[in-house]
Amino acid sequence: METIQATSDTAFLRRATVYSPLPGGVLQKIVAAGSLRRYTNGDVVFNVGDPTDEAFVIKSGVVEICRQESDSDTIKVVAYLGDGDSIGEMVLFTGSPRSSLARVPEEAEIFAIGRTAIIELCREEPDLALYFCRLFASRLESWVKKGRRQDTQRQLQGSLRYFDLATVLQTLGDTSGSGTLVVRSELGRVFAELDFREGRLRHARLGHLTGEEAFYQLFQPAPDGNFLFQGGVHLEDGAGPIVDKGVVGMLMESMRRQDEWQAVRGRFEDPNRVFTPSVDDLSWESDETIMAAYDLWSRLHRGVPLCELLAELPYCSATILTILDRMFESNQIR
Repeated sequence: METIQATSDTAFLRRATVYSPLPGGVLQKIVAAGSLRRYTNGDVVFNVGDPTDEAFVIKSGVVEICRQESDSDTIKVVAYLGDGDSIGEMVLFTGSPRSSLARVPEEAEIFAIGRTAIIELCREEPDLALYFCRLFASRLESWVKKGRRQDTQRQLQGSLRYFDLATVLQTLGDTSGSGTLVVRSELGRVFAELDFREGRLRHARLGHLTGEEAFYQLFQPAPDGNFLFQGGVHLEDGAGPIVDKGVVGMLMESMRRQDEWQAVRGRFEDPNRVFTPSVDDLSWESDETIMAAYDLWSRLHRGVPLCELLAELPYCSATILTILDRMFESNQIR
């Protein structure tokens, strides 16, 4: 972490919900009383138990908020905060120690202002003190009545070199995220789109795949590139079948299918290979995959190569390759 030269720019404070209602003169005083810091990959902003002597506003980048699970020593990401999000302004006045760990997974510029500086500003600007009183009273009232609600317009973005995609998805589920997550390649092409409603997956698109199969294809293999989550933005009507499933269960199924894909993909490395049925009629006992098996069987009779099977059938790679493998094992194709 390094301290950047002081700036008079207040534009980033105007993006912060906490500070945006304040007049320009007050924002200038807040900026002058604090400091701008640059954090790099893995830097810790604060630890659990640290004294609360500073409040923060994220000018650019992403901060992970982590907490220790109650029944283990495992640290779990519970939220991602991005541009314009503020941290710690309420406990700055109460003096309660930090209950979470905050760290930077990539790079970030974060504005920090100390407790002493804020209190001094409140003495100089009585309207600022009154504003904070009203703000915190409003928050308390909201929490008592409805619980803390997520900002539907929140935006989160980052590189998948630093973020684990499964963790991002789980966090959106745990925090009841509503919006669309777009995954792009390093060249900027859209790889996948996932629409969440209150933490549940509603729609998914990846290439020609939609719904659950598109979600499962995300990890076959897991993509490189970047992601962007925009709260309150949803895919258009007709974006494919409605999934309406929780993220954790779907991630577990994705990992199972990824294991299947890893086990069989080495046997199907030639994308131009054509598989030929060796029996007249398909014999298939799995009710779960019977529709996919017959869809595949009909194309095998037309001499469709593997690359076209993967590009045209509405199933993820693991489903197609696993079915082909079982057909081989039962001597129904060659």
